[in-house]
Amino acid sequence: MNIRTAALFAVLAAAAPLSSASAMTVSKPQAVATTSSAVVHKADYKRKKYRHKRQHYKAGGRYNKAPAHWHRYNKRPRDWSRRGCIIVGPIWWCP
Repeated sequence: MNIRTAALFAVLAAAAPLSSASAMTVSKPQAVATTSSAVVHKADYKRKKYRHKRQHYKAGGRYNKAPAHWHRYNKRPRDWSRRGCIIVGPIWWCP
């Protein structure tokens, strides 16, 4: 090692603090803000909205499976078109 390199290391070691406590400033601790006066920042991001392909049932249409929570009828109701009833096999289903 030459003299310049040794002198450079000595200067850097003297300038660097020996512990994290020597780098802290000494001041009076501040009071913690209450939740009513504190400003809460929300993250600005958007969630991806996954659109599930739902089956749109059309009145009088024939389908393989009845929708969940629909009412079952053995024969076609009088107002089947207005109510949007569908046929699954020989059974009518209405919302």
